Amino acid sequence: MPSRLAFGHSEAPSPFPFLALVLLSIFLPFETAQAAAPAGYYASVDLSTPEALAETLHAVIDDHTRFPYTSSATDTWDILELAQQDPGSPGAILDVYRNASYPKQGGGNASYNREHTWPKSFGFPNDGAANSVYTDAHLLHLSDGSYNSSRGNRPYGDCDASCTSRATVANEGQGGGVGPYPDDDNWTAGGGGVGGSLGRWEVWTGRRGDVARSLLYADLRYEGGVHGVTGFSEPDLVLTDDESLVSASNTGSNEAVAYMGILSDLLAWHAEDPVDDFERHRNDVVFSFQGNRNPFVDHPEWVEMLFTPGSCVTNLECDDGVFCNGPETCDAGICRAALPACGADMTCDEASLSCSSTPSAGGIFLNEIHYDNAGADVGEFLELAGPAGASLSGWTLVGLNGATGQSYTSLPLEGVFPDQGGCAGALVFALAGIQNGAPDGLVLLDQAGEPVQFLSYEGSFIASAGQAAGQTSENIGASESSSTPVGHSLQLAGTGRAYADFVWQTPQVATPGAPNAGQTLSMCVAAQVPTSRESSLILLLGGLLGTGLLATAGPGMAIFFRREASREKRT
Repeated sequence: MPSRLAFGHSEAPSPFPFLALVLLSIFLPFETAQAAAPAGYYASVDLSTPEALAETLHAVIDDHTRFPYTSSATDTWDILELAQQDPGSPGAILDVYRNASYPKQGGGNASYNREHTWPKSFGFPNDGAANSVYTDAHLLHLSDGSYNSSRGNRPYGDCDASCTSRATVANEGQGGGVGPYPDDDNWTAGGGGVGGSLGRWEVWTGRRGDVARSLLYADLRYEGGVHGVTGFSEPDLVLTDDESLVSASNTGSNEAVAYMGILSDLLAWHAEDPVDDFERHRNDVVFSFQGNRNPFVDHPEWVEMLFTPGSCVTNLECDDGVFCNGPETCDAGICRAALPACGADMTCDEASLSCSSTPSAGGIFLNEIHYDNAGADVGEFLELAGPAGASLSGWTLVGLNGATGQSYTSLPLEGVFPDQGGCAGALVFALAGIQNGAPDGLVLLDQAGEPVQFLSYEGSFIASAGQAAGQTSENIGASESSSTPVGHSLQLAGTGRAYADFVWQTPQVATPGAPNAGQTLSMCVAAQVPTSRESSLILLLGGLLGTGLLATAGPGMAIFFRREASREKRT
């Protein structure tokens, strides 16, 4: 009798039909290799029992960094447009329901909006700094606006031939069904049909697993209590098959306990639609902002342990084929992971299926930039590369004016570098409104406030103030212009582990949040942290502005990074 484990929740018991899950993980490139959780992220997870797994896994993913829903600073629009970037068109997004590709437009557009997969009216309708779940990007998906309205507040669940079709379009090799139920469409029923007064929304086959894992994450992440950093109360979100509990949660007020469903259907969807590279990319991007991951994307086999314990019979049902977490075995009806495939003093690299020496922290450098393109500038960003597991908590980006050599703004950075292969990865930061140079730049400062990189484009200049005062920037020798195609960027290419191993290229198709085209990062050996003598990096960015990440400034600006003491705290 599968049921959601009661780990700190006050769910009323309800029986669910038995569901055997077939677990499957797909490891295919998403243009370039997708990231995995950084080394050690799940090290504290206890797989000995379902109860231990629930408790320790919740402790790993809770207390994430909250970003505002809508703001002139970094907000959920910035995060989601990176997370749902169309793999075939970097300047566009793929929406969750229609599978349509829309040019990135930011907030207030007429094409797509933000869908709360767990409807906010069921437990947390009031936005504010005290309501982390309202803006949790793991639960938000960009959706065609009319499809979002069609779904409304209906629970997710299976429909039948009496339901109404909301068609998908063909994109990225899926979608575009034209037949009767069940085809490759979304299906919906209003009150009085399937689902009674609550109705139903059946997600199309290509994204039903994605939304299922979003809600399974919500059930685990939100178990009541308070946020360990802010001290604000959080709701207890519980998935169930009991529609009376779901209906009672729609009160129009923030609730201590709220229910959503339909759990047995969501578990089936999780099995029917395995994790793909689009979903892995989405998890990586949200993690780079919020600092927490959806563990059911990284470890889909844990769904069975938590929500259907006692369902396995043979080891074959439990082995997900993942090298780095070791072979899974069936123990007394519960899937358990064996010891890690690599020793405690080694790093496991899922991309190469190998163990290697644990890298030292270091080798963090600017890896990709986009600031100018034909027409109105869109999708501006910068990207850093670094060793897997290294944190940017406390680092700061400070702008310099290329004409005066003086600073003009600063930007705190957050995130932990994922392992995208070679014990290294990339983190991307959206920066709309970057000015167009001649010259402009930025400096990367270490934890002691010393410049470790000082680069420029479209010329060079001498810093007249700040941590790099008196230093001359290094012109990277590449630039963008008003004729650069949309979706292109400046990128480092080559093979190595330090900034000096790579060379800046003329504009290429952008790869935000992933290693660049023609680039192989290899940090599975001790990497030297670049010093101010080894690498004067001031990447002369023309004022990293907008999206609220940077303040408005005049032409000819430069940027600084500063490493500060971590402000993160866990209780």
